[in-house]
Amino acid sequence: MKVLRFEYENNRFELHAMFIDDISSMKDNDIQRDMLKKSEKIVEVALGFEGYLKVESFSTYEENNSVYCSYTFGKDNKKT
Repeated sequence: MKVLRFEYENNRFELHAMFIDDISSMKDNDIQRDMLKKSEKIVEVALGFEGYLKVESFSTYEENNSVYCSYTFGKDNKKT
């Protein structure tokens, strides 16, 4: 996966990424799960946030094999 753009503002995180594998053959649930895991890792490393993310929006773009997701941060649910 290649990150095309990510953005953080207030209580919102956005990730737009291009997949190496053809997303047209993948199930949306699998794509969403993969994007969520990647997003949580980016947020943890970049911002030190260890809570959870709630999916706000999800879009696939088969023409360039990319996916856009936006999330809001969950309330005080720290990993231990």
